[in-house]
Amino acid sequence: REFFDSKIVDEWLYWMKNMPDMLPAYLEFDSIKTNDKIFHLIAAPKLFFDLNKKVVGCMFMFSDITELKMTEKKLRISDEKYSKAFHASPAPSSITTLKEGRYVDVNESYTKFVGYSKEELIGKTSTDIKFFTDREDRTKFITELIKTGKLRNYVTQMYSKIKGIRTISISAEIIELQS
Repeated sequence: REFFDSKIVDEWLYWMKNMPDMLPAYLEFDSIKTNDKIFHLIAAPKLFFDLNKKVVGCMFMFSDITELKMTEKKLRISDEKYSKAFHASPAPSSITTLKEGRYVDVNESYTKFVGYSKEELIGKTSTDIKFFTDREDRTKFITELIKTGKLRNYVTQMYSKIKGIRTISISAEIIELQS
């Protein structure tokens, strides 16, 4: 109880005394502050029984995962910042797969630009919605993008569900997300 929160210790003791067969394989928790620092730990309990199957002891192996938890928190904050910036941007923006042009995400400006809702776009390809009016132009666009890794101000014609065929300038960059 000097290092761990009393509530956690009471929970362990309850499990060990009353339901040792159902004791979780590991417990994840924050320790009490030590020198004003909180440690995030994973503990794997190993129970010791007497001949009557009564718990007579316990050993815990601890892993300090504080740094991992701090990194996860930083990533969540970073993801949240990206998501808010992407979705709030007045510039029509989409994330698509390179090979197929399959929509992964779009912002509201993009949906207004092409005239399709987010639900109508996600999972579909730019070919499905006939974004490029000329299939060969899409092939040329992708070939150039693969060569250089990014394109700026690529002029093409696209189809907008609400405004018809329009001449536009597209900028794109290859990024890797989740492999």
